[in-house]
Amino acid sequence: MWLRNTLVGGERKNTAINHYAQVCKRVFMFQVLNNSMNKALVVASLCLVAVVMLSGCVEPVEEGALYKNDIYGFSVEPPAGWTIEEGASMAIVEFVAPTDIDTQNNINIVAENAEWYTLDEYFQATKQSMQTFFPEIDYKLIDEGSLTINGVDARYMGSEWGIEDYQFKTKQIIIMQEDGTAFVITYSALPNTYRYNIVEFDRLVSTFRFT
Repeated sequence: MWLRNTLVGGERKNTAINHYAQVCKRVFMFQVLNNSMNKALVVASLCLVAVVMLSGCVEPVEEGALYKNDIYGFSVEPPAGWTIEEGASMAIVEFVAPTDIDTQNNINIVAENAEWYTLDEYFQATKQSMQTFFPEIDYKLIDEGSLTINGVDARYMGSEWGIEDYQFKTKQIIIMQEDGTAFVITYSALPNTYRYNIVEFDRLVSTFRFT
């Protein structure tokens, strides 16, 4: 299963998360079978929600450290004190916030070849996909717009969605390389913890560079 295995406390919450995993799996497979990988990968980025398992076995990032990925050709500065996990599910990398509770805010980065799209076309396809294929989790687009990241045009959107009684909030950045590779950078959190790390997310995004 490409949604990370989790233990978030309580049988009822586990049931909700497992239900959400099945929704994601069905949507993901529908998109793959219909040759819509751009939609499938954005689904994957949302499904890496803020319910990751507490680990403690990974050394936290030091202040000013640079994460560089030579395969995908980008670098970024993760927040100090967070941990780095590569190859988690469909993500290239995931940055996980420190916490003493059973849910963790996280930032993940996914990428795909989207050379047949412009940035705006990819962004519109992403929005349409999320609104069309997520009725079971009550997906709501709450914000969207444009920004420039180190001289490169990008788009962003914020969303809220729920699993039974549990709500989540995300912000996603979409940016494209000249070769047509699209990157989706996603911040996922619970609504009551979203504000704790949104500044860290925005700072991380501001350090994103193609190499």
